[in-house]
Amino acid sequence: MTRGASELQAKLRRRAGMHLVLLATVAGSAWLLKGTGAAFGAALGYSVAAINALLLLWHLMRAMQLASADPHRNLRLMYRCALERFAVTATLFALGIGLWQLPVLPLLGGFVIGLFAQYANEIFEKA
Repeated sequence: MTRGASELQAKLRRRAGMHLVLLATVAGSAWLLKGTGAAFGAALGYSVAAINALLLLWHLMRAMQLASADPHRNLRLMYRCALERFAVTATLFALGIGLWQLPVLPLLGGFVIGLFAQYANEIFEKA
């Protein structure tokens, strides 16, 4: 394994650990404030944001391997990534709100906190 690959793996492990701690904090806070349903909703919302990030990372790695210098193929991969992320997000939100009857506000709050955590992590890593 190259040095760059091992550094990337270490970075991903740190990021995953940070997200697990934040997920537990968000779900625990929702549980303390509103109960079990809110905790599951907040955890699902945060998980949807994390799944979106994982899909984006997976498509980025595929694009680096497959498309490299072909702009048309990169554009197709980018559109596919956007469609998959939208479909996964809509499906998980529909399951959470419709089938599992989770409260909407904690679900959306967990999602927003998950997105904010990803963007804040990127900002602080570059600083």
